[in-house]
Amino acid sequence: MGKKISAVLIGTIAAVVIILLVQMIVNSLYPLPTGIKQDDIEKIRAIYLNMPLAAYLLLLLAYILGSFVGGLTAALISHSGKQYLAMIIGIILLLMAVVNLFKYPHPVWFTVASLLAFLPFAYLGAKVRK
Repeated sequence: MGKKISAVLIGTIAAVVIILLVQMIVNSLYPLPTGIKQDDIEKIRAIYLNMPLAAYLLLLLAYILGSFVGGLTAALISHSGKQYLAMIIGIILLLMAVVNLFKYPHPVWFTVASLLAFLPFAYLGAKVRK
């Protein structure tokens, strides 16, 4: 039981680290305009709705890679229930994304694609480790 909980925690942390690293790259390639503060939600919402396609594709890649790495990490740590644990990680990431998507509006295609990415790629990460 302890190994499974550790697998989920460490897998989730690994996933979040990957997502944050890619988001840092996106932020460096597409920085906020000068004078915009992180707590100015309305201005940030307007910026998010006008981000370039490449920025959204990189963010989607972040979610895919993070989910995959999280599922793989859980599978490497746990000896049993690998896919089940990966799906728990996928659900955790999905819930985190829902919170983000409610806070900041995104294009509909990105919302749908990102919500559909977490579970299958977490599962695939665990499936790679047989």
